[in-house]
Amino acid sequence: MFCFFLFFETVSLHHPEWSSHCYVCIRIFPQVCVYVNKHGNFGPHLDPKRIQQLPDHFGPGPVNVVLRRIVQACVDCALETKTVFGYLKPDNRGGEVITASFDGETHSIQLPPVNSASFALRFLENFCHSLQCDNLLSSQPFSSSRGHTHSSAEHDKNQSGERKCKLLYFCLT
Repeated sequence: MFCFFLFFETVSLHHPEWSSHCYVCIRIFPQVCVYVNKHGNFGPHLDPKRIQQLPDHFGPGPVNVVLRRIVQACVDCALETKTVFGYLKPDNRGGEVITASFDGETHSIQLPPVNSASFALRFLENFCHSLQCDNLLSSQPFSSSRGHTHSSAEHDKNQSGERKCKLLYFCLT
């Protein structure tokens, strides 16, 4: 897989009728798709019935949007919203906003700004680890084999005898 990390590009435009150049700043995010494992262990914090209602995947879409949707979905699927929301650390540098209602109030928190797919990968991997649902997400669709749920990428690794890998990887399109 190839990932491009072009975030800001300045383009100079010149038109004969304009007295000066016009500069345009374009923000580009890598595209990602993350699949949801609806047949695995959801850990002690997520409601299995709510997980079943999630889409089979988030994306493909810009990495910041997909990250926000996945984290918001986890908060919305919480058995105890306050607990799951508590695993998120405030970051006021302009990231996506996650909201939750508990204790009679609506709370919001900013995620860290996403500057690469690998950063989002680490964030989701750590968040899922905190929720004790390490195999909840994958870059590959999940399938069942001998009653065990896993992603095709993990299955391929296990068949070849290599070390079992973490399940969360992003597909860049």
